[in-house]
Amino acid sequence: MADALAPRNLPLVVDPVMVASSGARLLREDAVKTLVARLFPLATVITPNLPEAQALTGTATDDRAALAERLAAMGAAAVLITGGHGADPVDHLFDGSAHLPIPVARHRVAATHGAGCTHSAALAAGLAAGLPLAEAARQAADVAGDAVAHGLAALGGGDGPVHALHGDVVCAPHRETVR
Repeated sequence: MADALAPRNLPLVVDPVMVASSGARLLREDAVKTLVARLFPLATVITPNLPEAQALTGTATDDRAALAERLAAMGAAAVLITGGHGADPVDHLFDGSAHLPIPVARHRVAATHGAGCTHSAALAAGLAAGLPLAEAARQAADVAGDAVAHGLAALGGGDGPVHALHGDVVCAPHRETVR
């Protein structure tokens, strides 16, 4: 995949889905090394959650700024540590030079399955639509938070899935409403 992506000049969001909500590791160590070595350098931004950022850096700190700087030093141009985990509900964007905390709502619902994937997909859509990284990151936080708030807690076992398409969807930057 990296060889196919390398010659293209396109926004690339890499979501290192490697730690489940339960804490279980989802990627073997050799796969993590390949992810870091081959995809991080190609990414416009990487979007680990807090446990993934800690696992990638081998650091147990909750300091998102420090984690983001370490991840950037590993080859990522920009890092967005998503805020659903930890004491403070905040996404943390580091673009290689500046830090931007993005407060996010914490919803007390048992419907968070897919929140990270929804977040990274919304971020990719915003970047593809031409939004600057910071604006796309704010929009992604809003989309993911709204999907959690309207999640389907009663569906399935464990945490239910988020519901990203519960109502009107606003497409940026033209602000067209899709029903």
